[in-house]
Amino acid sequence: MAHPELAPKSSRAPATAFNFGPAVASNRSVAELVDEILQHWPGRWEDRSLPQAMHEASLLNLATDKAYHLLGWRPVWDFATSIKHTVDWYRAAADAERGTQVNQRALASTREQITQYQSNALAQGLPWMVAS
Repeated sequence: MAHPELAPKSSRAPATAFNFGPAVASNRSVAELVDEILQHWPGRWEDRSLPQAMHEASLLNLATDKAYHLLGWRPVWDFATSIKHTVDWYRAAADAERGTQVNQRALASTREQITQYQSNALAQGLPWMVAS
């Protein structure tokens, strides 16, 4: 449930977009991301990029400062926890595609993760969460 102090002061809701994503401390390279994914979904990978090729950027960041300053929002999960939950969800979705309980596992996983995220946010005392 949203924190009452963060509710709009007028009947007109702001019509701007917000980014919600990882903290700057969670920024990782592609190699680190893939290595973490492989901790939860076994496999292997090989870096086939060309060292001499032009690269866009070494790290790309999602600008979440607007959500932080205006809503008091900050991420609940660290990098490793976020990747674990992401892989768990993709596993559930992959099982659903194979017909295992026709999307019920993916739906249950989504609901469980939302509940866990909210519970963790409440335990951390984040301003956008209050007990219901």
